[in-house]
This record gives sequence, structure tokens and C-alpha cells, in this order.
Amino acid sequence: MLDLPCGDFNWMSCVDLSSVQYIGGDIVTPLIANNNSLYTQPGRKFERIDMLRDPLPKVDLILCRDGLVHFSFSDIGRALSVMSKSGSLYLLVTTFTEHMRNRDIPTGGWRRLNLAIPPFCFPQALQTLSDARPDGTFPDKALALYRLADLLKLGNLGRAQRFRSAMERGLYRMQSIYHGARRRAEFRRFSGLV
Repeated sequence: MLDLPCGDFNWMSCVDLSSVQYIGGDIVTPLIANNNSLYTQPGRKFERIDMLRDPLPKVDLILCRDGLVHFSFSDIGRALSVMSKSGSLYLLVTTFTEHMRNRDIPTGGWRRLNLAIPPFCFPQALQTLSDARPDGTFPDKALALYRLADLLKLGNLGRAQRFRSAMERGLYRMQSIYHGARRRAEFRRFSGLV
């Protein structure tokens, strides 16, 4: 099992992993050093891994809890591509099942994601586990299980990104034309040409 990002291993330290070969990966080097000093034991280790660039080990399951919610759409595509290239079998990933509209953000921010709707359009999850918070916020937060091979077949993220970029360029061009025409009209009115 690869837990990516593993963070500080706080809640996972309460999970019985005795029958699992566990690798915790995170981009924060001091966090990995701390996890190794506190939690490493036979069958459990921690490695510095950049999930957008580094090759991942082949495992039966990649757990990506609260990871993709911090990435832009294009970086989510990159992360999924890196995961797929690992040859791993399954992905257990955070999704918000009742969220109705995904929005893009710069990497490093946070927002809810529903992986079943555009631009992702993941297939129906093999299994969904509630990950709702104890305080009642985000009752639709879940961990959804997918075969990575099924996600490879989609290709939707790349098409959605190209479509969105084209739409943004078109919108920007229309705004530029509109504002340019408006400035010319105001100039004519103030200069007495109209």
C-alpha cells in the first residue's frame, strides 16, 4: 500500500497495518524524517515522494486521501498519470459525492472535488466509504475505490482541460474586443466625434 500524501501519519497510526506492506510518501522532507523516526518498523517505511514527478512503486493500492483537493486540474491529471504509470492496481481517493460543480484552483489551495462529474467523469466507484468529519461538516466526503486501469481508459481530463483553455481564450478575446469597442465609443463621445 502506498499512502500518498501520508502527512504526519496521525490518523493512520491508529490503523492496524500489521498485515500490510505500507509506504508513506509525502513531498515534505522534514515530515518524512519525523515519520521515519517515530513510526518506521518492519513492513512500514516513509519516503519523500513528489506525486507529480517522481516514479511511484508498484503496489496493490494507492491511498490518496485529501491529496488531489489541493491540486489544479492540470496537476490532478499529472498525478493520475504518474499513479497509472506505476502499474499499481487500485486507487482509493477522496471525493465529495454531493458536490455539484468542480472549479479549478492554483495548486496549493483547497476545494471540494466530485470525481464523478466534469472534468473528471470517473466511472462508478467499486466501493465508497464515508469519510465524513465527526463535527458534521462535509457529510458527503468519501473515499472512493477505482481500478487505475479503468481511469486510464477515460482520457476525459485532458479533453476537458483543452476545452476549458479554449473557452478561456475565447472569453478573454471577446472581453478584449468589447472593452476596446467601449473605450473607442467613450473616446468619440468625449472628443465630440459622436
